[in-house]
Amino acid sequence: MITSHAENSAPARLAATLLAAGLATLALVAAGPTAAGPFQQVVAKKKIIVQAAPADQPVVAKKVVVAKRAVVNANGNLINQRLVQQGKPLVYAELLFARGVCKLDQPTLAKIYADSGKALEETADKLAQGQVRRGGLRLFPDAAAVLRHELAAVFKKHLTADQYRIYETESARRDELRRRAGARFLVDCIDREVSLSAEQKARISETLDKNWDGGWTLCLEYLLLGNSYFPSGVDPYVTPELNQAQRAVWQSARKVQFGLSFGPNWGGNGQPDPIPALLGIETKEEVAERESVVKKQAAAAEARQKRLAEMLKRTADAEKAAAKAQGTAGAKAAAQK
Repeated sequence: MITSHAENSAPARLAATLLAAGLATLALVAAGPTAAGPFQQVVAKKKIIVQAAPADQPVVAKKVVVAKRAVVNANGNLINQRLVQQGKPLVYAELLFARGVCKLDQPTLAKIYADSGKALEETADKLAQGQVRRGGLRLFPDAAAVLRHELAAVFKKHLTADQYRIYETESARRDELRRRAGARFLVDCIDREVSLSAEQKARISETLDKNWDGGWTLCLEYLLLGNSYFPSGVDPYVTPELNQAQRAVWQSARKVQFGLSFGPNWGGNGQPDPIPALLGIETKEEVAERESVVKKQAAAAEARQKRLAEMLKRTADAEKAAAKAQGTAGAKAAAQK
């Protein structure tokens, strides 16, 4: 590249450098010269450092590519950690459900509990890595259903054939009741928005029940908390049943599709793990607290022993000093005689 003498002058180079710094701060990318004079840009930890190139070197246009942070394993990724925390109450609920319907004894429940943590971490990893797909497309699926599917494999491993058959039967009944209750509650929420007639409510309820998506449950929980977030997937089953006035209102309602989540604020309030109490075992927190108490007690005992030793030493030193003083006084008295 050919540059003129004016382009390599000190004022021109300084102006180009300052201009480059301003553009870099706004755009956070390195580009070619936007004014006379060569310069270079270096991106380091989201900071732009503009350096003037030597006068005898040509201008080089560089493009900075900011790499996206890769998703790593369940122990190192924030998404995985959030999903693990959110999923813990679901794991507890599923274990208690299986304990009730299958009449599990403590040894069997203990084996299932030991494997449930790994199942939760693997589920979180699959969800975060986008391994849950349908027709080749990455989805934001019903995370709770994916977790229950993984836990079912743990149950099948430890339950007898009869117990697992009971678990499957009762799980299917529970899913059916959850679907019916969800559809009815969602129609009630829609009714509060657009004032449905009895016939409209019946038709929409039937349609939603037949086409229910478990992922809509997350929106139901937000609706239960007072938020007006309707699942976007219900719109094709609702709009055809509305009149023109109702459609105008329904179009203004917020319809959303949430990302990966087991539920609003689940697992984030430090809920205690109920399973160890049923099994009569200590949680990690309880073990840590007990060990802390033992350490404090040992430190207190050591401090008492140290104080006692110091007191005995002071007493012994005082006795020696008194004996020495008495001996000195006796020697003086004998000398005077």
